[in-house]
Parts: sequence; C-alpha cells; structure tokens
Amino acid sequence: MANTTHDIPAVATGNATKGPLLCRKETSCQNPTTTSSDLTAEHPTVLQFFDSIRDNDGETVRTLLSNDRRLTTLRVRGDYKYDRGVELQAFKCLGAYIGALTGLQLAILLGHTGVALDILDITLNQDLDFYFGDCNSSLHLAVLLGDADVTRALLERGVNRNLKNGRGFTAVDLASHSDISALLSSMPQL
Repeated sequence: MANTTHDIPAVATGNATKGPLLCRKETSCQNPTTTSSDLTAEHPTVLQFFDSIRDNDGETVRTLLSNDRRLTTLRVRGDYKYDRGVELQAFKCLGAYIGALTGLQLAILLGHTGVALDILDITLNQDLDFYFGDCNSSLHLAVLLGDADVTRALLERGVNRNLKNGRGFTAVDLASHSDISALLSSMPQL
C-alpha cells in the first residue's frame, strides 16, 4: 500500500467537531501531508463507522470494515474526554489534548473492548502505531486505561512498547495495573 495520507473534514455528528481526518502513521509526531480521497466526512460509511463505535455496535463495525478496510486508518477530531476516574492521570501522562483519534483509539477511550478487538483484527500492522494528542499510541491509551485484552492484542501484533510519547513516557511507564505490568514484561517484543 502506498504511503498516502488524507485530509478530510471531521465528522460533524455526535461529539465530533470541525477539524481534519488524517490517514497514515508518521514516524515523527507531525501531521501527515494531504492528498485527495473519495472518503469525506459526508460519506455515509465514515459517519456510520464512527457512530457505530460510539454506540458499541460491533456487528455494524465489522460489516463496515469488511467492506472498506481504509476505515481503520481514518482519524476524527472530536470533543473526546477521558473518564473522570483516570482524567488526572491521563492529563499528567498523556496530556489534556486528545485531538484526532482512529476508530481503534476511540473504542479504547470509550471502554468498548469488543469493538476495539474487532477493529484490531482488520487493521494492518503498519497502521497500529497511529499517534493522537501528545504523540500517544493506542498502546499508551490501553495501558493507562487498564484494558488488558486490548493491551495483549496490541503486543501480540508487535506494537512498539518502548515508543515515548511527547511527555517522555512509554507504555511500560504507564502500567499501574499488575496484570498489564505482567503482560508488558512477559510478552516478547516482536
């Protein structure tokens, strides 16, 4: 697959606000350059995909992904917030700004583990380390939120557990749950 990026207006439903949708991971934490795409914010599939994630509708998410794998690389800027129970820790370790999220990151943030695992099953390995906010990865988010199932699945797919975010933390640094710490130390780095 070519290393292309897309700049698409954000989905303007639910929690979403105006801003770019971006595709493709960059090795630095900079926004990718833009090219044209046939997927736009008004595209019914894009709207339905992110709405289905918010609604924890795994069946619809799986159906949409089976029809268009590109949905795993789209990022939507929205009015996302950390759960109050982890908000202070998230601000300290990940930063207060969340910014644009992939569907996988949104599912993790919302605690929709089943949907996150469905998205992970379809996502190409090269698309798993997308950044959000202050150079945070999906693994940073899953570890901080204590989602052992998603953390395990990400590690099994070979994501970089030593990637430092903009605040200088790796996912290992963020592990506060004993089961997550055990996963991070016991699973080999691929």
